[in-house]
Amino acid sequence: MSFFSLIKNNSFSFKKNLNQFKYCFLLSKRINFSTYYILNNRYLSMDYKNKTYNDAIETLNSLQTNAKVLEQIKKSRGNINKYSLPETIEFLNRLNYKPKDLNKLNIIHVAGTKGKGSTCAFCNSILRNVSLPNMENKQLKTGLYSSPHIMEVRERIRINGEPLSKELFTKYFFETFEMFEKTKEEASKKEQAERPTYFRFLTLMAFHTFLSEKVDVAIVECGIGGEYDSTNIIEKPVVSAITSLGIDHQHVLGNTLKEIAWHKSGIIKNNVPVVSAQQLPEAIDVIKARANELHAKELIIAEDLRSFEPFKNIKLGLSGDHQFINASVALQACKQFLQIQYNVNIFDDAIVKGVIKGLETANWPGRAQVYYDNEQKNIKWNLDGAHTVESLEACTKWFKQVIENAGDNFSKEYSLVFNCTNGRQGIVLLKPVIDFFKPYTFKNVIFTTNTTYSEPNNNKKDFQNFAHPESEDLSIQKELQQAWETLAPEFPKENIYVVDSVDTAIKTIRRLCPTSSQLQYNILTTGSLHLVGGFLTVLGAEVV
Repeated sequence: MSFFSLIKNNSFSFKKNLNQFKYCFLLSKRINFSTYYILNNRYLSMDYKNKTYNDAIETLNSLQTNAKVLEQIKKSRGNINKYSLPETIEFLNRLNYKPKDLNKLNIIHVAGTKGKGSTCAFCNSILRNVSLPNMENKQLKTGLYSSPHIMEVRERIRINGEPLSKELFTKYFFETFEMFEKTKEEASKKEQAERPTYFRFLTLMAFHTFLSEKVDVAIVECGIGGEYDSTNIIEKPVVSAITSLGIDHQHVLGNTLKEIAWHKSGIIKNNVPVVSAQQLPEAIDVIKARANELHAKELIIAEDLRSFEPFKNIKLGLSGDHQFINASVALQACKQFLQIQYNVNIFDDAIVKGVIKGLETANWPGRAQVYYDNEQKNIKWNLDGAHTVESLEACTKWFKQVIENAGDNFSKEYSLVFNCTNGRQGIVLLKPVIDFFKPYTFKNVIFTTNTTYSEPNNNKKDFQNFAHPESEDLSIQKELQQAWETLAPEFPKENIYVVDSVDTAIKTIRRLCPTSSQLQYNILTTGSLHLVGGFLTVLGAEVV
């Protein structure tokens, strides 16, 4: 019987007196490593130098948390997270680092519900384009850690804005993995986990990469939350930043904005400035209280950067009005960083030119991204990984601007491709798409899984997801269809399609957009970053 069969059949024996939390904790430790690695041990005596990027991704995927454990975590209301930081520090120690070593990275630490990745991208682009006159016009070497990836895992760890090469990713992956292999027996004797889980491993690998590459600044995006997030072993960032807050990941962070704000503001550190986006009153009140409790140096509420003369008419590199919120947070975070680290004013003439260039050239894949179909030239894919109510409102407003600015050569018929990950309510997420698209309507709607290709052997290992496996009966997509029919009862049922993969969705759209009409078609693809990544992969986009 396979390892996962044992899990599926509940064949593990645990001490009966363990409470639910203890059970969840132990179970997560037991299934950190997948069947073929535990049973075959084929990587335990490997020659790391001869391994490939695919070997690294296959090994990394074995560290994913199983869906059964995630369900236990949900039932425990996320209490397992309280053990996250001590465990992560133990793993850091096994890499021969201490938390204080991370201070060498000069970190900008970013948390939030919406716009974390975009804010990090703006920070990275600003700092890459600034030349420091008091240091012979030195340009900063930047590190950027973010999640999730769009097309390939190596996008999560960037040097100077570029994803790690496959060679460097493989090198640093196996350097990190080997250290855990060498110390696993000692850890087991102490009843500690032998290996970190997927996100925690990548976090630690990112720190190892940035220290090895000797970056001048590391921009680090939180995963979920902040207080108990694996990234929060950072003791002394240069600046902390909190982007716009909203409701998401309730099973871990709570059901109210106040609870979520408490978690997110957990990245605030003693005598470190914190920048926040403008928030709803109940969120900003919590952030202010936490800033006081955690002894922040100061709390800066980022005002719209267009209120400052140099940026009055700026055209951002990222599309959508909501990006001005993210760019404003990034500007203030970089202002603090440059003042503290290099004693320069971001508004000085010699500096501000680089700042403007950074804001105008910032790029972040999967967010308000446009991609023209190479196979069928009359299709313009508008892709956005929005997956919360607020972000879908912003996404729909952006798409509305796209079609209103389209020329006469574009069709007035629009199609939507949508999916959401398991656990999110389709009817809640689809409502803003319908409401904010008015007075326009979609001609066709396609609900698809995130599975890239119908044929499993064609799917990249970068997209394997044990935490949120796709349902073979398309139950989520059928629920989305029912939600759409409830929200738009007048919508023609024959124009709603449920398909099993991204490539099938693309083929369906191509069929619905005839080249004989001489018109171009705007297609909106949204609801999940994983979905957007699948589309870009099938469409043949480059990893950027």
